[in-house]
Amino acid sequence: MRRTKIVCTIGPSTFSYNILLKLAREGMDVARLNFSHFPSGGYKEAREVIKNIRIISKKVGKPIAIIQDLQGPRIRTGDLKKEIKVQYGDEVFISCQGVKDNKDKVIPITYPDLYKDVKKKDRILIDGGMVELEVVRVSNKTIKCKVITGNVIKGAKGINVPTTSLSITSLTEKDKKDLEFGVKNDVDFVALSFVRKAKDVKDVSYIVRRLEKKYQSKLSDKKFLRDRKGDLRYIKIISKIEKHEAIENFDEILTASDGIMVARGDLAVDIPQEEVPLVQKEIIRKCLLAGKPVITATQMLGSMVTNPRPSRAELSDVANAVLDRTDATMLSEETAIGDYPVKTVEVMDKVAREAELLQEPFSSKEICYHTPSAISKAACKLAFELSASLILAFTSTGFTAKTISRFRPRIPIIALTPYKKVYYQLSLSWGVMPYFFPFGDNLDDAIGEAGKFIKKKKLITKKSKIIIVTGHPLRSLRLGDTNLIKVQEI
Repeated sequence: MRRTKIVCTIGPSTFSYNILLKLAREGMDVARLNFSHFPSGGYKEAREVIKNIRIISKKVGKPIAIIQDLQGPRIRTGDLKKEIKVQYGDEVFISCQGVKDNKDKVIPITYPDLYKDVKKKDRILIDGGMVELEVVRVSNKTIKCKVITGNVIKGAKGINVPTTSLSITSLTEKDKKDLEFGVKNDVDFVALSFVRKAKDVKDVSYIVRRLEKKYQSKLSDKKFLRDRKGDLRYIKIISKIEKHEAIENFDEILTASDGIMVARGDLAVDIPQEEVPLVQKEIIRKCLLAGKPVITATQMLGSMVTNPRPSRAELSDVANAVLDRTDATMLSEETAIGDYPVKTVEVMDKVAREAELLQEPFSSKEICYHTPSAISKAACKLAFELSASLILAFTSTGFTAKTISRFRPRIPIIALTPYKKVYYQLSLSWGVMPYFFPFGDNLDDAIGEAGKFIKKKKLITKKSKIIIVTGHPLRSLRLGDTNLIKVQEI
């Protein structure tokens, strides 16, 4: 089995039921819907994809989670009647109040308060750094700039200001409408773009909680909603790391989030691009320690948008992310608008499987001071030393399975959960094979039924040892209740 999960971005190339089914059969574990490309209120395709993913998930017999990726407060150049060609040393003017035409190299933008945030010597990057400007002076809602790197400036291109923190809101009106659609249609994760601090995550969490209450009658796992305690989230929040402020505040963002996405495209514009590989490794390392899933994203097999074979560098990029022990690798344009979406998933699957062969068997020198981590580490050590066939986790919140996953055992982690929402969400976690499996409060009965279940599913084919990990009492919906380990021969 492949342990690293594959996230596929769904777009015009993959909207159809038949292509989605092929993606699932080739190895898609998670479907991502990028709401930057859905106009506010234009949800016909998104609704159809969500419906089809749920049908296909049942058809192929495995959970396929759905991520709603919000657009976030992206700043862009405004409408330009004609392109503006600039070269080094030119003067251009950024207008924060709109212009009727763009003569005299005046560039309208979509963020009216940029003039309040920037100062002399700040760098402004347009179109992913294709054009670089330096602020000379700010006056009358207009920013006078000198061109450092020349090129052609077009309308609707992204703008980054890596040298300062912007006061722009973390959630736009479009995001709020999209988020309401996502909750109403029971997505599994919400990916939050351009996160800068933990408060951004907490604000979205509060909105999601309100929306869950509003649309409770439409949500699929009413049992989870009824049973959950405290701040336990129904829809999980993934923070996208793509701003320099997010790097500075990463530890608090990680604590507030349920998962992380290393969004390398925008990140490489907002910080020096040569720093991205080491930042990626450090983010993965911290997520691993926290037991939270991390997705490595952007341009992983980018050349396959138009070519049936990837570059050698792309193969190495995917393999190195796997060797870094990322939970998931993500395809963006490759599956959204690419010419070879199914082939791309097939390539990523093969590369991940090959790279996993080089991963060392269980070995952790980490000293665990937290009971669930110590129990999970001991389970992986026992599994290795006893040559167990699998680790079986009874989990109500997914916490037990994810805590075991962080130690990256070489054998399958079979996660049995009585909650459908957790069943889908665990499809993002490394090495975890989730199954929907209602169980009662009696541990011996649950183990007996689980033994029959894994034999029926042919997860073991001969008499073998398995390691059982759970919290006792069973069916606890409190995070951190993992406290029991047992060796069982089945």
